[in-house]
Amino acid sequence: MTHILIAGGGIAGLTAALSLYAAGFRRITVAEAAREIQPVGAGLNIMPNAVRELDALGLLGVLDQQAVRTRELRYYHCSGGLISREPRGLGAGYRWPQLSVHRGHLQLALAAAVRERLGPDAIVGGVRVSRVTPLPSGRARVKLEHRDDTTRGYAALEPDVLIGADGIRSTVRTAFHPGSGEPL
Repeated sequence: MTHILIAGGGIAGLTAALSLYAAGFRRITVAEAAREIQPVGAGLNIMPNAVRELDALGLLGVLDQQAVRTRELRYYHCSGGLISREPRGLGAGYRWPQLSVHRGHLQLALAAAVRERLGPDAIVGGVRVSRVTPLPSGRARVKLEHRDDTTRGYAALEPDVLIGADGIRSTVRTAFHPGSGEPL
């Protein structure tokens, strides 16, 4: 059975885990540097094409409970006068709404769905991918750093597939593209 390791338990990593599960993969591990996923961040506008994908993953109902369906975008002059207005989501003719939601609510909904479908141990918190070594076979040796308050140490894995969703300064990206430099 193919083992997939996803570095990063943010929106991208958790959505990737759910999409892979929907495609039939069952052995998926999400390694997240934070000990536990907390509702932090700011508001997001999720456009109808992305809402369509979240709906296909069975999450529209739970997100609808926490989000606002954005119906219109308005621009105002600094003196308060309306410059323009534009319909959004269903009002603009899309089959799915545009949702405005707190980033933390979206991430918690994704994490709950991952745990429900893949099991409570699918997301491993307090673990950071600290080094990736590409192997001649095309696979990668992944060094994991345990950063829990009570447990510190390292482990190594050689998953069949490694997905880098570990942020803008991605350890995974740097390992496979060492000359790419800092993000623009």
